[in-house]
Amino acid sequence: MTQPPSPLTMLLSRHTRRREFITLLGGAAVVWPLAAGAQKSSKVYRIGVLEQTSVALHDASFEAFRQGLRELGYVEGQNLAIEYRSVDDRVERYPELAAQLVGLNVDLIITRGTPAVLAAKNATATIPVVMAAGDLYFQGVYDVGGLISYGASYRDLYRRAAVYVDKIFKGAKPADLPVKQPTKFELVINLKTARALGLDVPPTLLALADEVIE
Repeated sequence: MTQPPSPLTMLLSRHTRRREFITLLGGAAVVWPLAAGAQKSSKVYRIGVLEQTSVALHDASFEAFRQGLRELGYVEGQNLAIEYRSVDDRVERYPELAAQLVGLNVDLIITRGTPAVLAAKNATATIPVVMAAGDLYFQGVYDVGGLISYGASYRDLYRRAAVYVDKIFKGAKPADLPVKQPTKFELVINLKTARALGLDVPPTLLALADEVIE
């Protein structure tokens, strides 16, 4: 015949069950914040890009921007989506395309130059706008047949813009972030244009160039 459990055994059993319950509850308390953190990190940030030229003509600078974002943990297709809009050198289209990006409810708009910045600013009072470069810095755009360009490195400016984007995503107020001067300059020489013009570029000048387009 099975003996009924003694009062001591029953007490220990209840104590054990209570301890197991507390342990389980404590484990859940540890798991819940982790789950919440994982859910928060799964956010996909959407960046709107308002540009003067197509991504093909803007590839070198824009790839530097993407690289800067990757180094900070933002990867397209995982936690980042980019909506690129170009006016294709038709400045009057900036307001239209800025409104498109606002309609997509992007988290941030990045652009360059006064017309584009003003269009983005006028289109929204809530979405942060990051100015990668101002009007004083001309792209060498040598990309479309220029001969020689010496000025601020657009690749460096766009890589630095990625840092601003990261700070804003992490809670910084855009108005508190300073507008900084460029720190890197580059000399680019387009030999294709030189040949088309019948010009000989001195080897000493070529040796000083940061980039030579063959």
